[in-house]
Amino acid sequence: SGSTSALLGKDESLLALLAADNKFVVEKHGLTHKQLAAPLLIFDRLHNEKQKQTGTIDFGKWFHSLEQSPTTFGTSPFLRAELNDAPCRELKLGRGFNPLRTKRSFKYSTKVAQTIYSHGFYGGKESPDRISPEEIIDFFSPKILRMFDFESVDKNAKKRKSLLKIKANKTVQPDLTVTDMGFDKPAKDEGTEFVLNAKNDTALILKLPTIANRTIADLELQMRPGAPGKRGSKAGFIGARESLLEVLAADNRLVVEEHGLTHQQVAVPLLILTQINRGRKQSGRIKYGDTVFTVNRSIGFGGLQHSPFGDELQTARELSIYNSQTKKSLEFSPLVPMMIYRYGFYEGKGTSYRVPPEKIIDFFGEELLKSIKLPSAQ
Repeated sequence: SGSTSALLGKDESLLALLAADNKFVVEKHGLTHKQLAAPLLIFDRLHNEKQKQTGTIDFGKWFHSLEQSPTTFGTSPFLRAELNDAPCRELKLGRGFNPLRTKRSFKYSTKVAQTIYSHGFYGGKESPDRISPEEIIDFFSPKILRMFDFESVDKNAKKRKSLLKIKANKTVQPDLTVTDMGFDKPAKDEGTEFVLNAKNDTALILKLPTIANRTIADLELQMRPGAPGKRGSKAGFIGARESLLEVLAADNRLVVEEHGLTHQQVAVPLLILTQINRGRKQSGRIKYGDTVFTVNRSIGFGGLQHSPFGDELQTARELSIYNSQTKKSLEFSPLVPMMIYRYGFYEGKGTSYRVPPEKIIDFFGEELLKSIKLPSAQ
């Protein structure tokens, strides 16, 4: 039952280590080692028994998601033979956003989680497999860990309401369409030949007098950094000296003329992931072929940001999504793909909220985007 990475440092005392961790967990925080181990073991069970899908533990407004779990090897001198014979996984947990708690994720071995539960052993301080109790408590918080109640329950007592919900996410595999996404079919914009929710010629875009029944000059004024009102933005939607039509035209050349895509195809996967996240209030996933695209962070603004076009589009969040194959991440405000789908607007280069079309194409891959079906005008 040895370990190539070692469970204790060369000169560490096992009893001194157990005592120090016990003092920190039990005496300082009033917790038990079982309470610290419980959520870690639940994630392992979810992964093991629920078709190896992402698992979520929902604590009221909080969620903690298992993101990946490569199988490792190793045994523990504390565990029974049947536990040592079971696969040992390295799991990575992610956590719902909390501005007061900066740590978002950490990795752990299931064998160490099992020894925490059975013996209060977190691994030696010089061991790479150690999961410190400080780290677990910081990640979950004492309040959440106390929800794991191992005391016997009086069956005749009134059941208390618990915030603890444990479940396995379903892997969402939609046909990549915008059915039921709340977006209209292609339609002429009032007063021009510009077609909303559809492909347009670059030459037409450069000659537009209005968009959404507002003059280009009015729209540019509304989009400049620091514009007032609910449709204004401190960061702006275009730079202080940028031309809205030139921004739209440049992105149209890249997406439509160079890549043979439509803005709607570029926007759809971002819209689907936004919709999944909104409906579940937890991590959303799209599986396409062998690649899983995951919403791994959703941050609230604390207020609504309205579209500068004077339409009904708005958002109150910022999302971070992850590509399991390329290991790349992409951050965006959900308002941006809404404007991409309707107007082909990715925001200007002079604002921090721009999501460049080339970055989206690189993130999802041109082949995937070209496979997306769009509603016809009929």
